[in-house]
Amino acid sequence: MRREHLLRLYPRAWRDRYGEEFLALLGDGRLSMRNVVDVMAGAVDARLVSGRSAFAAARSDLEGGAAVLQTLKEACRHPEPVDPRDARIGAAVMIGLTAFLTLIGVIVDKLGYVPAGQFFIYFGFFVALQASLLFTLFKRQPARVKAVLAGGPLVMVAIILGASMWVASLN
Repeated sequence: MRREHLLRLYPRAWRDRYGEEFLALLGDGRLSMRNVVDVMAGAVDARLVSGRSAFAAARSDLEGGAAVLQTLKEACRHPEPVDPRDARIGAAVMIGLTAFLTLIGVIVDKLGYVPAGQFFIYFGFFVALQASLLFTLFKRQPARVKAVLAGGPLVMVAIILGASMWVASLN
């Protein structure tokens, strides 16, 4: 993803004030997935925190761009991408939740509610994947950012999948 596209995720006032320093901080090298997620989480946070910059609020002892640079440097500093314990928890959540939702789907399907059963079967893995991200990639993010990054895609996919199954049941 290009750095300019990442910058566009932030509110206009934030971009006008911190855009140049932000791009300089990201540099020219390849961004890791963790860095992209941190930048996206910062953008969500900046949009959710009304009337003030989340970065400036986090570093009120520094002024303007220095606060942004210091906070982003701290956010992007990762000694290890994912803690092994958290990775195991995330994997267990993914496997367990996929199996559970698939089982629910099979039972509901056998009871005669085929569209609902198929919904659980198809949606189960995606729910499990998003839930596992809460223990790995999104772990350090604030609750409101987790809600948007993990919950938003779930809501969109549920609506799309539910609508397509409803249409299919009409035929």
